[in-house]
Amino acid sequence: MNSLHVSIKLILTVNGFFLCTSVEQTDDGITILEGLAASGLRSVRYALEIAGVKNITANDISADAYKMMQKNVEHNNVQDIVKPSQEDAGLVC
Repeated sequence: MNSLHVSIKLILTVNGFFLCTSVEQTDDGITILEGLAASGLRSVRYALEIAGVKNITANDISADAYKMMQKNVEHNNVQDIVKPSQEDAGLVC
């Protein structure tokens, strides 16, 4: 069987800040890293709306954002897919 492996990493600079999103697709499914996730709503939508997504790391260094991510992930029942993270985006991207 041929193995499919696609990896995309986007790093954009906006007003001196960088935005990092990475998507990787293999035979096992799609893995997404959202480096600056804020409330995590985009990650929640990915989990609910994109077929084949197996794992999403939603990251933001802000403690308030991290707490909101946790609430949004639980409220939308996607804790098996979306994992909130509170790290410096420069370290996870």
